[in-house]
Amino acid sequence: MKKLLILLLLSSVFAGGCSKETGVKAESDNSEQSPQQEITYVKTMPAGLMDFTGKLSLPGVLKPREEVMVSAKASGAVGSLYGEVGSNVKKDQLLCKIDDTLFQLQFNKAATALNMEKIKVENAEKAYQRMKALYESQAISQTEYEGAETQYRMAKELFDLAQNDYNLAKENLAYTNIYAPISGTISMRDVAIGENIGPGKTLFTIVDVSSLYVEAGISEKDIGLVKVGQQVMMKMDALGGRELQGKITSIGPVPMEPAKTYPIKILVDNRNQQLKAGMFTTIEIVTESRKEVLGVPKEIIIVENGKQYLFVKQGDQAVKKEVTTGMAMDGYVEVTGGLQSGEEIVVVGHEKLVDGALVEVKQ
Repeated sequence: MKKLLILLLLSSVFAGGCSKETGVKAESDNSEQSPQQEITYVKTMPAGLMDFTGKLSLPGVLKPREEVMVSAKASGAVGSLYGEVGSNVKKDQLLCKIDDTLFQLQFNKAATALNMEKIKVENAEKAYQRMKALYESQAISQTEYEGAETQYRMAKELFDLAQNDYNLAKENLAYTNIYAPISGTISMRDVAIGENIGPGKTLFTIVDVSSLYVEAGISEKDIGLVKVGQQVMMKMDALGGRELQGKITSIGPVPMEPAKTYPIKILVDNRNQQLKAGMFTTIEIVTESRKEVLGVPKEIIIVENGKQYLFVKQGDQAVKKEVTTGMAMDGYVEVTGGLQSGEEIVVVGHEKLVDGALVEVKQ
């Protein structure tokens, strides 16, 4: 009985030892199996052709095509006014009339004096011609002839003086009527009826807004991209982002201070009067255009050590390809090398990839 108990205990120990060794071997077998490669889910699209347009964006402000200040040229009290701020006027339209009572008297006096001197010079000329004929026939002396000649010369000088006085009086009388020098809109009026004004006093400002200029500045590095006659587009915030077309009419040869930008002027049609001077706009100038070239989303380009890469799906793998790029526009970039049209490019999930990674397209 005692021997049987010892045998049972030994059998139990041996059995336990065998079980532990088997477990170690199983664990060793599992550790020798290669781990399964992780799959990255991505979204792809075929690389396609698109049009690229290079644009130069500049801020600008609308200004009148022409702006003229109207000033008085005569002194006196203002008798009548014919224009308000905002009024549209035509060229040579009467704007203001100065009391012309004194100027009319001066003109009448000058006209009478001129008429009298005209009669005198005509009579002196007749006398001179008569004396000249008598002198040539030796009927009168040289002294008598020269006296008639002197009288005629003096009469002409007095007539010329009277003519100058008349012209001045006529001009001063005309200055009492102040006319619009251009067609346009009155933007400023600084005069009232009854006010005494003098020469040089600015009475009105008239602007021609049938067409407007946009003034903008362009940097030295971009000045070579624009030329006179070039068409541009303008976005008007005041008109809800409406786009208008214009044309570059001039490019300044000297940069403006302190920005060191070259001034350009762009003519804009405004016959419908929707645009107002002083409005701000964003100018877009097309500097380059490329048709049907390879383009991809700019965000999928990876930059490493000065080189550019993207991932394409080939089979079940992501392949990292070096590419070269060109123009950029609206979130896309032109690919000039390293990629073919139709290749399946990774557009979502690319930031997690390495070259050769297993990928699966997730819709």
